[in-house]
Amino acid sequence: MAGVPQEVTEDILSRLPAKSILRFKSASKTWYSLISENHTFAKFHLKQSSESKNLIFYQCPAYGDIFKSSDVYTYESRIIKFPVEIDTPCRLIGSANGLICVASCKTEDCCFIWNPCTDECKRISVPFPSAGCRLFGFGHDSILDDYKIIGAWDSHLGIFSLKTNSWKTLEYSCGMTAFKYASAVTAVHSDGALYWYVGAQITAFDLAREKILVLDLPEEINDFGYYNSSWVPLFDYQGLLCVSWRKSIWVMKEYGNSNSWAKLTTSLPYEYAKPVGISRLGEVIFCTVDGFVKSDLQGRMHGDDKSRMRRYVDAFMYKESLISPKCFDPKG
Repeated sequence: MAGVPQEVTEDILSRLPAKSILRFKSASKTWYSLISENHTFAKFHLKQSSESKNLIFYQCPAYGDIFKSSDVYTYESRIIKFPVEIDTPCRLIGSANGLICVASCKTEDCCFIWNPCTDECKRISVPFPSAGCRLFGFGHDSILDDYKIIGAWDSHLGIFSLKTNSWKTLEYSCGMTAFKYASAVTAVHSDGALYWYVGAQITAFDLAREKILVLDLPEEINDFGYYNSSWVPLFDYQGLLCVSWRKSIWVMKEYGNSNSWAKLTTSLPYEYAKPVGISRLGEVIFCTVDGFVKSDLQGRMHGDDKSRMRRYVDAFMYKESLISPKCFDPKG
């Protein structure tokens, strides 16, 4: 593309899928630098690509540190091997803008921020025992363009900033006591915050202000949700927090406002369903040990059999990107 202005080249490339762009790294040194080292272009590509995530990312329970990525429209799946050899099993912590956070499950005190599309991985030492961490979370602070890992243990809250490559620790204070009652709970990232369901309430951490919010569940389930916390799942839908209970889904229309819950559907296919998200076509996605299944908002199953909805696994809606976990490192 000799003679084509740089801004035109960038605009054309930014409209391609991330996997396709990566094939052009060897075209020239200029293109290699643009695709592999330019965080501004990576953010531009993320913005230009479709707003709706079309992949789900989940761990294969029978295969240890092997993960799967599945397209919710084509049903195509691929196995992804974690690129770092570690001595202990690891678990998914969260996903944001194509980056995945993975934590060591046992004694190795470390986390990893990983881009499965580019296969880049950054190891992060953890200043507290990750095995004893009550809560974990990972998300994007869009105000500062930073990626943060949150870990709660004992009476402390640890916050890792990818931008500063450092941890800071906060003592528990009013509003954070709910964390004491959690046990190995992973957060949902939505609308600039991390959300956990603990203690019959939703505890939120605002990633930009680094403040705690405590939110009530929808009034209809507020008196019943604490009986079985595993069946009050939270998930993100188009940047809004959703909660599922029995056959219904509610969406929080206004950030941080417990009075803004609105019911989206009352027709999920199972009494105790655990959605991962909702596609741009309005299909509710469920991820199980066998793969994933879908239903519409009227409860009609799509492209699969109900019998496969037998045991759920932790999973996140995911979008491939060029964002590098080393984007803030001095040398990339």
